[in-house]
Amino acid sequence: MPEPEPTIRQALAFLARQAKERTRRKWSQVLGGTCALLMAGFVLFAILDRAGVFLQEISLEVPATVYSAEGVSAGETTVAIDGSVKILGDRSFEGQFAIHEVETTCREGVHANIRWDAMWTDAQDILFYRPGDNLSLGVERMLYITESMESFGLRLEDGTIIATDEAYVPLLMSGYYYSIRPIFSNQF
Repeated sequence: MPEPEPTIRQALAFLARQAKERTRRKWSQVLGGTCALLMAGFVLFAILDRAGVFLQEISLEVPATVYSAEGVSAGETTVAIDGSVKILGDRSFEGQFAIHEVETTCREGVHANIRWDAMWTDAQDILFYRPGDNLSLGVERMLYITESMESFGLRLEDGTIIATDEAYVPLLMSGYYYSIRPIFSNQF
């Protein structure tokens, strides 16, 4: 005896609902698994970052020229750079940036924090500190420095310029900070 037509329709609708539910469950599992993997990746990245895996040690003695506020060469100095550079994420340097011309930067316990792209694209700044205390050592915050840290220019609050290349002098004398693209190099 043939089944009535409404029953066949009901069975087809039931099968369609089951197929949709299986598809929905499958996509929920895929989405849930993807979210779990992403969260595990973030946790792993945070653990590795905390462990210092993304830090590169650097130790340099860089000769630099001292220029007067008028841009005239006034002698030589050396800058001792000893610390670590963050190689992933927010690029920064933590450690000693001791300018022999500026005796206060060479004191024990005085460290520098240099950040690339700190204020806007291609901008760098330097902040000297002692644990628990920011220090004003007569060095202006803005500087030009390549990521290899072998080429830089900065100005002291009295107008004196310390630079590895004469090309930094007109930029620093202008009183404005011009955004320049630093030379990217991972060779330390």
